[in-house]
Amino acid sequence: RLSVRGNQFLPYWFHAFFLGTIAGYLLHRHARAFLKATRAPGLQGLGWIILLLVPLSLPELRRMAGFPMLPNFIDPVTFGMPVLVFLAALGGLGPFRYLAWPVFTQLGAVSYAIYLLHKPVMWTLEPLLSGRVPDLALGLAIVALSILMAAVSTYGFERPVQMILNGYGARLSRRFA
Repeated sequence: RLSVRGNQFLPYWFHAFFLGTIAGYLLHRHARAFLKATRAPGLQGLGWIILLLVPLSLPELRRMAGFPMLPNFIDPVTFGMPVLVFLAALGGLGPFRYLAWPVFTQLGAVSYAIYLLHKPVMWTLEPLLSGRVPDLALGLAIVALSILMAAVSTYGFERPVQMILNGYGARLSRRFA
């Protein structure tokens, strides 16, 4: 039986995927107009307001503060704030324009590998270093090693395999064309 309280089930979030698909389509079709509109000076301040509102989008923080809440998957603030952050980042509003800096774009290039590898790094380093080094040093070691392993994985394995598969796919499509 599905539980509305648990909301860990994918069907509860279908509307998010559906709306994301529509937003992606609209942004693709109207990218120039969107980017031109985001250059308006008044909208740059909106980026700072969105950034300041991010803590209010955290459901547990709002629950602890006693704000009335809907289940996460239909709560307009929980659902809407990531959309606003995405649009602000895409348009480079206010502080979100710094996400275009090379260090952040490079982190973005390996972010999925970081996501995949950070848990194994934690599982390996925590038993070895916990109690022997300060927690901050352990956390920084986990972050640094996760980023390093992600970069090695992305540029040493994933990208070369993609190039091989893309070349194979191109040759195959020419054969059948």
